[in-house]
Amino acid sequence: MEQAIDELGFCAQKVILARYPQDIDVNLTHLLRKTTDSPILIFPNRLDESYNPLFALEVFSEFLKKYPNSILKMNEMGELKNECLTFIDRNNLSNNVVFLEGISSWDDLPKIYAEAHVALFTATDSNGPNSLIECMASGTGVVLSNLIFNTDKYCKHEINCFKHDLHVNDFVSALIKYVEEEGLIEQHGSISKNLVRERSVSNTAKFYAEIIREHTKHHINID
Repeated sequence: MEQAIDELGFCAQKVILARYPQDIDVNLTHLLRKTTDSPILIFPNRLDESYNPLFALEVFSEFLKKYPNSILKMNEMGELKNECLTFIDRNNLSNNVVFLEGISSWDDLPKIYAEAHVALFTATDSNGPNSLIECMASGTGVVLSNLIFNTDKYCKHEINCFKHDLHVNDFVSALIKYVEEEGLIEQHGSISKNLVRERSVSNTAKFYAEIIREHTKHHINID
């Protein structure tokens, strides 16, 4: 917003901070997850340095020692793919790490989210990935880095997620809580769904209609 005003020269009265529209309606219909000692974790971001996939693998490697039937599903694209493969091979994780291959469209993603119990977001520098909102709409547990910006509105530490500095032990401990505290994933998932529901297609349409009506003074039916 400041950039539009200060750098691009737009009139401040005509610049509006509006949320990014996302198609999360299918995710919002997903059932809440039950507690399990064989959870499916998901790392939905690209295997790029800023998203820190090697840290996610290190966390999973430690978590796996306690819960050996766990699975980590990872995005297959990114500059660190080879480094991730090396880590997986060196730490004997090949039976427990699955790359999300064959995703041809956005329509393939909801099913993947629906199968996951907990999502990992380990970025060192991010403005808040869209995939975070998608996971929350689906109802997964969430463990995320404190270095991810613009998450305070929807991510409430120990209320619907766990937010930590990038320390392996902290992330592992959060994952263990989701396994050992009966109903915690379901509780966090329910709160997350309610928080992000405002970003559904219909609610986002109403949000934009209100903005347009306010700034044009024309009557728009948003019922």
